Amino acid sequence: MAALLFLGGLAPASPLGGQTTVGIHAGLTRARLADLEALTEQESRSGIRLGVSTTVPVSGSMGLRFAGSYVQAGGGPRVPQLEVDYFRISALARIGLTQASRRGGAYFLLGPYWGLRTACSASVSGGGASFNADCDATDIRLSNTDFGVSGGAGLEVPVASHMGVALEFLYDLGIQGLGGSAPGLGGSKTTRVFSILAGLVFSP
Repeated sequence: MAALLFLGGLAPASPLGGQTTVGIHAGLTRARLADLEALTEQESRSGIRLGVSTTVPVSGSMGLRFAGSYVQAGGGPRVPQLEVDYFRISALARIGLTQASRRGGAYFLLGPYWGLRTACSASVSGGGASFNADCDATDIRLSNTDFGVSGGAGLEVPVASHMGVALEFLYDLGIQGLGGSAPGLGGSKTTRVFSILAGLVFSP
């Protein structure tokens, strides 16, 4: 549980008056696997995202946000369906739409992320029965890492002298293939995760 509290997707963070901030967030995800060769997307999985971040002002309304996140991804063909969890770290450029001296406002995020697989299970259902097993106990062999680009937008509203609340929308576009060995899970499959997040932002 302690790991989940540190895990973090991209906590909504907007430099309060040009200061370094720390954010925490939680939200829901809708994940799919995409086939880069066939240019198609497969069955989706609903999950959660939890995380923490820190945002450092760089210049004007621009900042750099470092984050750690626990992300539930997955999806896949109907047989098997994958549930893959990652711990992801990211470094995102944050571009505010308001002056750096003003608190809150709208902003955009864009940058790379790297993930480490923390859990994986596969499920098969049909004929009124279902079977679920850890990937390591099956013939499915996935890559232990994940790499891609994350982008999105958010809005922060100050609620106290050193605190704000934020709403954020993020989309993670996987670049590295899963490297799956099971039928329908070739190396061309990558992760796609859409997240809706709410959180708190704190400044010193």
